[in-house]
Amino acid sequence: MKLYDAIVVGGGPAGLTAVLYLCRSGLSVAQVEMLAPGGQILKTESIENYPGFPQGVKGWELADTFAAHLAEYPFDRYNDAVLKMEQSAHGWTLSIGKDTIEGKTVVICSGANPRPLGVPREVQLTGRGVSYCALCDGNFFRDQVVAVVGGSSILYSDVEAYADELVQQRREMGYTSDRDPMNEALEALLQQKLLYNQALIDSVDINSGEVSARIEAYLQSLIEGGIANLEAKEHMAVFNYREMLRQRYEEQFYAQTMQGQVVGKVTVVPGEVERFYNSIDKDSLPIIGEQYVYAQITKFPASLSEAKQRTKEPLLDMRERVITGKTKFSVLARMYSVDMQCCHNCKEPIPERLWRELNKIK
Repeated sequence: MKLYDAIVVGGGPAGLTAVLYLCRSGLSVAQVEMLAPGGQILKTESIENYPGFPQGVKGWELADTFAAHLAEYPFDRYNDAVLKMEQSAHGWTLSIGKDTIEGKTVVICSGANPRPLGVPREVQLTGRGVSYCALCDGNFFRDQVVAVVGGSSILYSDVEAYADELVQQRREMGYTSDRDPMNEALEALLQQKLLYNQALIDSVDINSGEVSARIEAYLQSLIEGGIANLEAKEHMAVFNYREMLRQRYEEQFYAQTMQGQVVGKVTVVPGEVERFYNSIDKDSLPIIGEQYVYAQITKFPASLSEAKQRTKEPLLDMRERVITGKTKFSVLARMYSVDMQCCHNCKEPIPERLWRELNKIK
C-alpha cells in the first residue's frame, strides 16, 4: 500500500488547485477523479465569469488549460471512485476501485451534483439552456423569459409544523375544520412565499429590531430547559438555530408588510364585482355546456365559553382601535370582512350593520 503526504479527492478547479499547491510544496500527492479533469465545467457550454478570459471560454477548453498547467508536476492520478475511507495509523486509507492507498492528509474537493428534474431532454440541454446555478449563468439569459424551479423551498417539516399549529389553534377556539390542515398549511406557506418574493422585488422595508425581539422572545421560551437540550432537540448549535429563526421571521415580516401594501391598494371589492356581473346582458355571457352544483353540509360543534371569549377579544380590540383613531373601520372591513358591502377606499358608506353589531360586544 502506497503512502502519500496528501490525497486530493476531486478533479475540479478546487481539486486541481490543491494538487498544484501541494506539489509546489514538495509533497507526494495522489489525485482521485472518477471522470476527466475539470469537474462540472466540462458540462458547461461557455464560461464568462472566469478571470483571464474577457471573451469567455468553452468549458472543455478551460479544463484542458487546467490539465496542461499540471502536466509537468509529479503526482499520481487515480481515475476511479472512492468506495471507502477509513482512519488508519498514518492518517487515512482510501479504497479506490481495486486499489487501496494511504494518505497522511486527505483534501476533499468532491464538488456537488445538482438534482435534476427528470424532464424530457434535460440531460441533452444541460449547459445549452438548462442551468443549475442562477448566479453563474443568469447573465446568459438577461432580458429573456426563463422558468425558475426552486430557490425558495418549502420544507415538508414546515408544512407539518404549520398544520399542527392550525389544528391546535382551532382546538383552543372550540371548533374544527372540514379541510385537510396539511392542504391549508401548504396554501398559506405558498402565499407567504409569493408575498415575500414580491416584497424583495419592491424593496419593501421591515423593522429589523422587531424581528430580533421576536426571535429572542421565542428563543427564551425554548431554552428554559437549557441550551444543551435545545441543541440536542434541533440537532444544531443555538447560534445556527437563531439564524434559521431570523430567516423564517424575516420572511414572515416581509410577507405581512407586503400584504398590507397590497390590501391598501385594493380598488375593487366583491360587491362591485357582483354588481358588474349582474349588469352584463345574459346574452353576452359565455355558454357553459355543463352545470355543476356544489353542496356542502357543515356541522358546527357547541362553542365553549372560553372559545367565545377568545372570539370577542380581537373584536373588542378592533373596536377600541377605531374609537381611539388608531385605524379606520373601512380599512378593517377591507382586511377582515367577508360582507359584500365592505368599504371601498372610504368612498362607500361604512356598513352600518357591521358597525352596529361590533358596538354590541361588551
